[in-house]
Amino acid sequence: AYQLNVDKQFKIKYGANFLAKSISKSKGYGYLDVCLKGAEYPPANEIKFGEKQKRIVSDCIIDFKSKKKVVINIGTGPKDIKQGDLIFFDWGRDGRMDHTTVFYKDGKRAPGILSPDDLILMADHDGVHIVKLSAEIKHDRPTRIFITKFKKL
Repeated sequence: AYQLNVDKQFKIKYGANFLAKSISKSKGYGYLDVCLKGAEYPPANEIKFGEKQKRIVSDCIIDFKSKKKVVINIGTGPKDIKQGDLIFFDWGRDGRMDHTTVFYKDGKRAPGILSPDDLILMADHDGVHIVKLSAEIKHDRPTRIFITKFKKL
């Protein structure tokens, strides 16, 4: 069992955006777009001249800069995600982090690879919950995330 101690001053002083910027390169990834099957990518309001929108045929993670699919392993390597790593969500896709969760456990659908089936710890006004990553992903459009390991501030 895990016990989370929340310090109200910490929440005020260190918001999600501050945390993401202060430890931004520790996993070696920039911003990632998580797309669920059926979403359109890139979103209509982000299409650049000459770029075509396509419908996503299977759940995937796309590197924001290169627009290529990436595989993020679950493990102990420097680029692998592991239990306790932070996942920041930028739902507005505006560069500001809107939500923070903690990677908890590998799901059964794609063992050893980060996927929407994996479990995360999420806190809201009702308490702390274990939910699938897909619960935090927008179904009609990509959701931008940022993954980092936790460091002492």
